[in-house]
Amino acid sequence: MLWAIVAAALLTVPVGVALSTARVRSWVVWAIAAVAVLLAVGGWVIFSVDPANADFFVG
Repeated sequence: MLWAIVAAALLTVPVGVALSTARVRSWVVWAIAAVAVLLAVGGWVIFSVDPANADFFVG
């Protein structure tokens, strides 16, 4: 699952840069962004390890 960590990092960087550029100081917004990244990566992990979705990757 190293790729999941890499994917999370690749998603986190642009989100963090965007929030920093917009000078968002609210920790709530940062927390929501972090949760959104984790949900996206977690959803992809669940989708990718489900054998029923093998056709998505092969076909």
